[in-house]
Amino acid sequence: KTSGGIISKRNSAPYGAENEVIGMTVPLEELMKNVKSHYKLVLVAAQRANELVKGAHPLIVTKSKKPPIIALQEVSKGKVRCEEAKDSKPKKS
Repeated sequence: KTSGGIISKRNSAPYGAENEVIGMTVPLEELMKNVKSHYKLVLVAAQRANELVKGAHPLIVTKSKKPPIIALQEVSKGKVRCEEAKDSKPKKS
């Protein structure tokens, strides 16, 4: 379970079931297709990287062993995306 509700995993294939191996670079244009702002991209990738460090399995097949790179690759492939928390909008007083 994630805290804050900003991350959502789309696991359309079981772990390791994809045939495509993703390289080491992640173009910013690909990342921004799935996330609306750079700020949210950093939050989502950091949270996912922390999950990977704690033992979560990658949702993609990749050559990289570095959790931040894997997290960014997952975002670029649409396996991890940003979701707005229901109560994330500021309340007017």
